[in-house]
Amino acid sequence: MKHLLSLALALCCLSGLAQDAFHSEAAVFTSVSADGNWAAGSTGGVLYLLNVKTGNLTRYSDQENYFYGRFVSNSGIACGFKTPNYKADIACYYTENGLVTLPVKDDISSSSCNAGSDDGFILAGSVGRIISGGSENVTAQCPVVWYRNADGSYDLYEDLPFQTIGFDSRPIQEAYPLGMSGDGLTIYGRIIFAKGDVYQPVVWKRSSATSHDWKCTYLSEQYMFNTDLPKPKYPQYRPKEPDVTKYYDAEELANYQEALKKYKDSVDNASQAIPKDQRGPYPTYDPEKHKADFFDIDKSNPDDVSRYNSYVEAYNKFYNEAQVYNDSLALYRTQYSAYVKTKFYIRSLCANDKYLATLAKEQGASRRPVLVDMKTGEMNYIDGADSFTPSAILADGTVFLYSKAPQPPLNRYTLVYKDGQLMDFGQWVKTKSEKAYAELAENFELTDDNLYVGIVYSQDPEGKTFGGFNQAQTGLTGWVMNLASYDDYTSGVSSAKTDYNAEVKNVTYTDVSGRITSSPSGGLYIKTVKLSGGKVKSTKIVRP
Repeated sequence: MKHLLSLALALCCLSGLAQDAFHSEAAVFTSVSADGNWAAGSTGGVLYLLNVKTGNLTRYSDQENYFYGRFVSNSGIACGFKTPNYKADIACYYTENGLVTLPVKDDISSSSCNAGSDDGFILAGSVGRIISGGSENVTAQCPVVWYRNADGSYDLYEDLPFQTIGFDSRPIQEAYPLGMSGDGLTIYGRIIFAKGDVYQPVVWKRSSATSHDWKCTYLSEQYMFNTDLPKPKYPQYRPKEPDVTKYYDAEELANYQEALKKYKDSVDNASQAIPKDQRGPYPTYDPEKHKADFFDIDKSNPDDVSRYNSYVEAYNKFYNEAQVYNDSLALYRTQYSAYVKTKFYIRSLCANDKYLATLAKEQGASRRPVLVDMKTGEMNYIDGADSFTPSAILADGTVFLYSKAPQPPLNRYTLVYKDGQLMDFGQWVKTKSEKAYAELAENFELTDDNLYVGIVYSQDPEGKTFGGFNQAQTGLTGWVMNLASYDDYTSGVSSAKTDYNAEVKNVTYTDVSGRITSSPSGGLYIKTVKLSGGKVKSTKIVRP
């Protein structure tokens, strides 16, 4: 009983430290509220919502839905979407008290929610609906916002403005909000043109918190396009081959359909999935490519001659128009290659009122992280970080960038770009608080001066609060840190002495029953690290 009481007291004391300074769970966190009190994310269809103050971790999962978490606010309102039985996405928001579907119109094919303000009053996302342009009708993801009512519910969404037709005279594929400023006055996102080949950053702004009048601005056009060249124009009319079956008589139609069935049966019988000794030869005669062969014209019959001539006339018209279409398509491709000089690759982005960070590539080059000036649209590549992807940006232009991890376990580390220089994330933390660095070093792998803390996210303009997740051999670790909770925190360079280079003499783990082990498995533990010089550090950890 003494061991249990001692452990309970230790947990109580340590929980006060963990809630304020560092907290980890066997979870995935891809969003941390600006005040550092909430974290949210998802993996494998499971939603996570962490109340850092109380340590309560809420999970949402069921067999009918696959959940995705995208954002969490200071008020504990998180948002994302669910996919019932892998069908169309449905936008939703969730708190510790439950998950609620956001209202959409009946004719909407899908919806998602990806961003919000710090207070959770406004949420931004997209809805799928049909837009038209030229010869194409496409279902595009269109940008929307939801406003919160006094009773906590959200109104039916309102549309955000955007151009439905892209630079190449085709309907856009997507106008998609990805982030929002804390005050809810600016929304950041992407526009996708040319059937998914060209991404462009876009910003929506409103003048005040009470305004619903949003203005849309596309960024970096002068860096993306050779604007002194003519814009490529996709052919607006696509000729359609005449339906030959409308010109057959009943007997000809029956013969054609019978031949078509035999052809398809022969194709199936020649499948590579069939054993070789049972497989038939692949057919060489395709009725769809020889439709005129099935006319059985009696030249003495005026009706037979008339319908055959009508088909020939219609097909010749189609053939001539197709030649013009193909020439126009070839011209479009030539102009397109010359006009587009730089392509953004905006799977995700991070932004504030001054900067936007994402990936981009010039013609013939590989993707690289890029920093965009929000006022001028000027693009500057972040040198030395070609294989890294931005995950957060601070008000002073500091960027967090995470490393690739193409295969599980997704054990990653993060670099920090500041004032034209790159450093390991741990070293950046050390300039703020050496005690915070020591805590990270105790909880994550340190290899070649890189702390494998995973992907780091932050919505705090000053970068005092942040968190993320990593997947190492020991499993998933979602974590949150608040630098301001450390007594040696400084916005400049810390001069406080610490023992981060002290030698580790012994590490033990104590479970909730008071048992001590050196190899923790699943559950809650107190990790005790004895350092040279006699100092002892203890932290609460959870092993999956």
